[in-house]
Amino acid sequence: MSVSFKHLHWKYVMDGFELRFSNLQPEDLEVTFEIMCEGELIQGTRCKNVPMGSVVEFYAIFHLRSCSASENIPVAIGVYGYEEIVAAVYITPFCSCECEKITNHIEAASQCSNNGKLVCGSCECNKGMGGKHCDCDLAYYNVSSTSELEAQCKRNADDEEVCSGKGHCQCNKCECFPGQANGKYCECNAEDGYCPKANGVECSSHGKCVCGVCECREGYSGEDCSCHAGDRHCPEYTVNPEEIQSSLEEEGEDKVDETVLESSNEAIASISDGQEINKDDQSVTQGEKIASEMATAGGLTLTLYQLFPFLLFLILF
Repeated sequence: MSVSFKHLHWKYVMDGFELRFSNLQPEDLEVTFEIMCEGELIQGTRCKNVPMGSVVEFYAIFHLRSCSASENIPVAIGVYGYEEIVAAVYITPFCSCECEKITNHIEAASQCSNNGKLVCGSCECNKGMGGKHCDCDLAYYNVSSTSELEAQCKRNADDEEVCSGKGHCQCNKCECFPGQANGKYCECNAEDGYCPKANGVECSSHGKCVCGVCECREGYSGEDCSCHAGDRHCPEYTVNPEEIQSSLEEEGEDKVDETVLESSNEAIASISDGQEINKDDQSVTQGEKIASEMATAGGLTLTLYQLFPFLLFLILF
């Protein structure tokens, strides 16, 4: 506890200003002082070179080391050279809340899920139970205290509040205040907490939702993480060079020019962006045109027969 004082320094009895206080206080009370000296707050009881007629501001700081005293503790404060006591402070120790002195606490209170007693409006849980309402089995969550449960509701270990201060911790999970926040730790704005779903599952269970955006695991992509790296139906799919090379080696051809592969991937990309190919003669003609453009890219000429596997892919998909 800190108490501020102001004193008019008008008697020139010494070079400066010095505080004195009674030393009759018990051992469980500690008294220290801070003085505003020449515009700077210093710790101690003396300030040098204080002009006459100036007002000296100082603070008395009281710290209760223990709570053994049951009565008021008087502390007299004076200034060196002055006969009068500048101030007297009476410290009244409060060693417990008044409500804790009541003997008829509510045992097995319904507010505490019948697993603890209600003391001063808060639950004191029975052994093995935890949570604000004593409704969490500590053994089930593999912890030994409510504080360990609440630690799992903090995004960072040094967070002062659970659930980013926007929700309450139900056992080891955050329940965000409706309309205020979303996210695992209620760290997201209310409108940013939901991510795209595939088959009713957020981020297709292939990623985690971070404030409205799916962060996909390696090998998955798409706004809902539903596309696998090898899925031909995904826009991100590209022709595997090893597949075409293997097909050509069976025919005795040389390696495929890289420009051919780039052209094929560009063709697939253009189709996946909205170019529809139907299974009729017209689509075959269009497929032949694309294949012809790919085959002549980079100066390499391939026969339609040799590109038949790729044409079949275009027609079917």
